[in-house]
Amino acid sequence: MQINEQELAEAVERLRECDDNGLLVKQEEVFKAILRNEGLAIMILESLNDCDKNAFEAFKTSFDDYASGLLIQAKLEHEAGL
Repeated sequence: MQINEQELAEAVERLRECDDNGLLVKQEEVFKAILRNEGLAIMILESLNDCDKNAFEAFKTSFDDYASGLLIQAKLEHEAGL
């Protein structure tokens, strides 16, 4: 299976902008995946609590990574008929 990097980047951007209409992954699924990584969730929350200027970038990077992974997984499952 080939991944179109441009389409993936656009889908991640749409998820970040709360536009998950027609995507195989919903924004809430990305949030839940981040929350399952307790260490990451605590790090982000601590950064926010400390008014760390890098907190948003840390969250954005994590969101993009998790969204990309979930989108690729969903596409593979969809193509496999699962």
